[in-house]
Amino acid sequence: FDQWHTASQICIVCLMFLGGCAGSTSGGIKQLRIYIVWKKLVRDVRRFVHPQGVFHVKLGETPVSQEVVSHVTGFVLIFIGIFIFATLLMTFWVDDFTTAFSSVIATLGNIGPGLGAVGATQDYAGIPAGGKCLLTLCMLLGRLELYTVLVFFLPRFFLGAATSAFCALPFVFFHDDDARFRLSLKLVEPLAWTCFTCSNQVVILW
Repeated sequence: FDQWHTASQICIVCLMFLGGCAGSTSGGIKQLRIYIVWKKLVRDVRRFVHPQGVFHVKLGETPVSQEVVSHVTGFVLIFIGIFIFATLLMTFWVDDFTTAFSSVIATLGNIGPGLGAVGATQDYAGIPAGGKCLLTLCMLLGRLELYTVLVFFLPRFFLGAATSAFCALPFVFFHDDDARFRLSLKLVEPLAWTCFTCSNQVVILW
């Protein structure tokens, strides 16, 4: 499709953002999220016209909670933000802007071929090593979903994981010796409780 008309190529790029249906293993934003954001925009316009009115975002006849709408809106904004930021970074490694933005959305949406130097008749071999690392990260973000990957960069997540691993040590080493197990548990408990208080996320069940 490198030989297609520009309008057709624009349609392909838009479909890369759109992605597949909800629950599918395809990349992209997903159609359901786009639909919810669209319904939210319609609701906000109606609220602007009728300030005293009560309007809900609905899927069919089922109202969607405000929490879900906020999460979906945040996901879409993060997706677009990552796309813009990654495209800007790619321009340091490739001279062609078409190649830069299409390679980012092609990997972020797990599409495969893009436009320009990564088109259907080309490959990613000509991308420098730094650009390949960036596109690999985009591919992981798109495949595993944004929230799933970004949560790993939260300090509380690392603190919580370390606390859970530390508290599991008595079970691993002294599970067959009741006396030593109870003693090690008493030694571990103060530090574990301190980490639990700091992280405010870890729930330890003994």
